[in-house]
Amino acid sequence: ARHKILPRPATPHAGLPLDHALFGREIDVHRVLARFDRPPPLLSIVGPPGVGKTALAVRACRYDAARCGHWDRILWLAGDALLRDWEEERRGPGRRRTMSEDTVDLAKVP
Repeated sequence: ARHKILPRPATPHAGLPLDHALFGREIDVHRVLARFDRPPPLLSIVGPPGVGKTALAVRACRYDAARCGHWDRILWLAGDALLRDWEEERRGPGRRRTMSEDTVDLAKVP
């Protein structure tokens, strides 16, 4: 399927972070917008730091707000902090992280 390149939304939306340049992510924006049209109204965008997760989310939310304006709330979470807290709790107090424990298996996160 071909995806048209979307221009940057012109209308600012209260409560959303500033829109950033987003190159080569048109297909991802279309995928996020398509996901917004299906229940449940929850979407997680995950990846390593600096790959454009926030820019993608901001762009998709701005398009969606301009398209239908149906958002009551948008919640931004720093997932890495949540995972660090969970990992610390799992290891126990005072136990240091070893190299082999440096990554978190997301399938095991409750």
